[in-house]
Amino acid sequence: MEPRDGREEASGARQARGPAEVHSGAQAEAEGKGEDQGAVEAIDVKGRATVGVLALLLAVFALEAARGAVGDETALLSMGALPNDGRLHHQYWRLVSYSALHLNLVHIALNVALLWWVGQIVERRVGAVAMLGVYLLSAIAAGLAISFVRLSQPKGGSTLGASGGICGLLACALVLLQWRNAARFEASKGVRRWLWVACAGALGASLLSGVSLAGHAAGLAAGALAGLFLSSIAARRAAGVMPI
Repeated sequence: MEPRDGREEASGARQARGPAEVHSGAQAEAEGKGEDQGAVEAIDVKGRATVGVLALLLAVFALEAARGAVGDETALLSMGALPNDGRLHHQYWRLVSYSALHLNLVHIALNVALLWWVGQIVERRVGAVAMLGVYLLSAIAAGLAISFVRLSQPKGGSTLGASGGICGLLACALVLLQWRNAARFEASKGVRRWLWVACAGALGASLLSGVSLAGHAAGLAAGALAGLFLSSIAARRAAGVMPI
């Protein structure tokens, strides 16, 4: 028997596979490209909620400056800060509004820088709505803790700032990065290390005079619980238990 040409063998192999197998390969390739394109689009839209919160904080600070309220706790109290006697007088909206106010330029600069970093870490993994939910939940939890402590330790002035919500995002980010199925994008050990450093810094700053330990601790606790909840949902979806 005469040996067959290698090109004839390759042609015969392609014919033997048939159109179904060729179609299957093309479909898999198309699906792969679709997933890659979807990932790119997802990355492109991430960060909008973080930018939105930052814009709100800066706009409110500009309003404070326009009204001459920067550095004036009494004026800031009239704008929505938490009273330091712990009495809300049914003005429960203060549990949210206080987090949009800042005492001075250094205060807002630190919070804006941290929010810009950690907000995007959380938003890239769980989306804009969940990120905003974690931020608001943590801010409210911090406000409740501050008010509860102040009821037993009242004093003059007011409490304000976004650090309670930001502490919640820090804790949530740490939980998400420890849960493989919740992290859509990989994170280096350096990111985790810096998140721990930021958490330690927030707790350390809480020991300073005029800074609320109860608010930071409550924000961290609420954010950690939210991170566990979001991670469990992601894990169940990855296992096919829940619809996406």
